[in-house]
Amino acid sequence: MGGSIIGIPIGGILGLVIGFGLFGTRVLGVIACVIGFGVAGWVAMVLWAVYSAASEKQEAIESELRVQVIVGVHTNDKADIERAQMILRGTDPHRLDLAS
Repeated sequence: MGGSIIGIPIGGILGLVIGFGLFGTRVLGVIACVIGFGVAGWVAMVLWAVYSAASEKQEAIESELRVQVIVGVHTNDKADIERAQMILRGTDPHRLDLAS
C-alpha cells in the first residue's frame, strides 16, 4: 500500500518533468513518461517494502537466536536430575535433553 501512495506520485512527477524535458509539448510522450515513471516508482516502493520486511524478519530471527543459552547439569543423583528438569522446564526451554 505504501508503494502505491508514495511511489506512484513521486514517479509520476519525475516522469512529468522528464517528459516535458524530452518531448516538450508532445502530449503523448509526456503522458507515456508519467505513466512509465509512475509504474516504476510503484515497483520500486513495493520492492523496497518487501526487502524491508525480509530484513526485519531476519533481524528478529537473529535476535532470538542470540539470546539462547545452553545449560548442562551433571549429577548421578536421581532427585537432583528431577529437580534440575523441573527448574529448566519452568523457563520454557526450546529443548530439554537427558543424557544417560
